Amino acid sequence: MSELHKAAGRATAALHHHEAYHAAERAQFNADSDRQLSALRVQLEVAAARHDAEVHRLKHVEIARAHDELKALHAALLAADEGKSLLVLRLAEQSRPDALTGLANRRWLDEHLGVELARARRRATPLSAALCDLDDFKRINDRFGHTVGDEVLKRVALILRERCRATDLVARYGGEEFCIAFLETDAALAARSCEALRDAVAAHDWAGVRVGLVVTMSIGVADTPASIERLLADADTQLYRAKHDGKNCVRWVAPPRHKRKGRQIRPDAPRFFASALHCSLCLLSPPPAHAAERLPCLLSPVLRGTMPVPAASGETVGARTRSAPGGFPQVSAPWAA
Repeated sequence: MSELHKAAGRATAALHHHEAYHAAERAQFNADSDRQLSALRVQLEVAAARHDAEVHRLKHVEIARAHDELKALHAALLAADEGKSLLVLRLAEQSRPDALTGLANRRWLDEHLGVELARARRRATPLSAALCDLDDFKRINDRFGHTVGDEVLKRVALILRERCRATDLVARYGGEEFCIAFLETDAALAARSCEALRDAVAAHDWAGVRVGLVVTMSIGVADTPASIERLLADADTQLYRAKHDGKNCVRWVAPPRHKRKGRQIRPDAPRFFASALHCSLCLLSPPPAHAAERLPCLLSPVLRGTMPVPAASGETVGARTRSAPGGFPQVSAPWAA
């Protein structure tokens, strides 16, 4: 229209139509721009919403993963605590004494016997082990019942505990077997002490437990401290000999010694003589009157300057023996110290 009016010479009309055209064109452009801007704004809002949703999802995933890790850690801690509790119970079971007899158990004996064996090697001192087995104990259970059998075990344990030195290791080895480790004592002296123990068991008033009850004990002794296994195996071999020789006896073996020409006296003979005499006096029940006062006089010819001797005031015999008033060993449970 603007061109037609211009060609006809109507300039005013042509200008008016030209301005109207440009106004309509600007209006259309503005409308298109507004629509595009609105669309972009919507797209931006959608993208922001999607981003927020993804962040929220990732947070939940991480929280869930952390929760699972915490649950796994908690389960591991519970398992570790349970294992610790079982270990504590096992250690308590190993360390506590035998429930029936009150003596140390076998595990305690194995641990302490190893320590004493190592000490004996360092100090070059003897160490003997005795395995004690009650004869025909199954027959006692079958004839008199397990209650009487339990009472027999408790009384035998009491005899061993009361008549052994405080430094000796006394333990229930298993069933009707007991084990005694005689520290700083060779097999010959340990066998003498075991003979007194065997006699004390046989002479006990078993009729007071049950009429017709007779209890005897066979003992095997060895002092071959090459290892704990060897020491106990040799003692078990001697115990088998005692059973084979009629039971109610003591059998022992000493390690072979190299023979030399001429008469040889062991340099530690005074100590063994003193230990044997002291053990013999201690195993007598009751001890002879004035035994503690006479003991220094009996030992002075051979012990002068070699070791202390018991006195009436309760001195010590050797470095490892505790004595009660009267010069005799003080009875105590070594595993309870």
